[in-house]
Amino acid sequence: MDQIKLGVLPALSHSWYRHSESLLPIKAIKCLVNGIKALFGGYSVSVLDSNTQKLMKEHPNARFTKTLHKPLSAYNISIPSACKNSTCYVSNKIDKLHDEGRKLQVKLAFKQDGSIAPIPMYYSIKPWDSKNLNCKVRRSDTDTVAPGQKIVCRHFAWAYATKVFGRGKETFKTIDTPEKIQSTFANTSFFPSVHAHFYPEGFVNYRITITDKSFYADGYYFHEGAFSEALTGLVEKYWNMPAGDEKNFIFESADTRFHTMALRLKKQDGCMKVIFYDPNKTLMHRTFLLSEPGLAAHINGKDLRASHLFDGALINIDDRKKSVDECDVQCFGGSPDALRCTSAAGHGDHPRAPL
Repeated sequence: MDQIKLGVLPALSHSWYRHSESLLPIKAIKCLVNGIKALFGGYSVSVLDSNTQKLMKEHPNARFTKTLHKPLSAYNISIPSACKNSTCYVSNKIDKLHDEGRKLQVKLAFKQDGSIAPIPMYYSIKPWDSKNLNCKVRRSDTDTVAPGQKIVCRHFAWAYATKVFGRGKETFKTIDTPEKIQSTFANTSFFPSVHAHFYPEGFVNYRITITDKSFYADGYYFHEGAFSEALTGLVEKYWNMPAGDEKNFIFESADTRFHTMALRLKKQDGCMKVIFYDPNKTLMHRTFLLSEPGLAAHINGKDLRASHLFDGALINIDDRKKSVDECDVQCFGGSPDALRCTSAAGHGDHPRAPL
């Protein structure tokens, strides 16, 4: 079932516009009958139905439209049914997760042509089973790099992006206790993204071997409120990469403190998985399934449920460049002049980069 029950006032609103071509007395009677049905929970519509979408487009400020703009997960409906007309990968994936009893949510993307597309969202584990282990563990006093120092967001984010963990639920067990965290990050770089800028070829198993080379990375900078634009640009850029390929990004967000996260784009058949990792939710990530590239524009900071999302940057750590002139550097939501240049990209001397 993908039918959504409407309350009395939204039902009256929907019925009024639905029967707009009827004579006034007939329209009034139908609205009254439908209002009574709604009072007893008997008035339902499908937000995915073309007629409902047409009415919503024609009457964007109507009470029923505002009600139906909520995510599908706010209603007691079948999410697999809502996703059945998506791509095969998306519909099959949602069926599988539903059968496993996983918690699913679906955001509705209201597109410019008036149609509506679902964006499924889910966590790798039950959110309440995760922990916040960020900044909770210190290195041992015998650590050769930073003895006694806290293991913080930039360490977790870099390790996630470089596949130390985060590829499958079982891999999070690498860091699910303070002792394992201390062991995983023992003697590793204290500023991993900075060291990778200078020494990526020797950056094996999260350790470094110094070389005399400097490397650079594509950077996508955004002002507060423009994260959706930056994400859309990335999804469109990588939409046609082969199924199974992925791109990993260090995700830096700046408020009064700065916070480092990670973002992964993974292509599947007819689908792009946008996978977000916040070290403050240390043992899980959140996945969005996009059946077309334009749907990325509908994902915002609130959907990520990130601890911080202000001015920021997405830095591609997979495709290092030998020269700054090879970098793809873009800024979204305003002038680059006011944005902080991230050391993860090595753009301090890049002529097109924010300073």
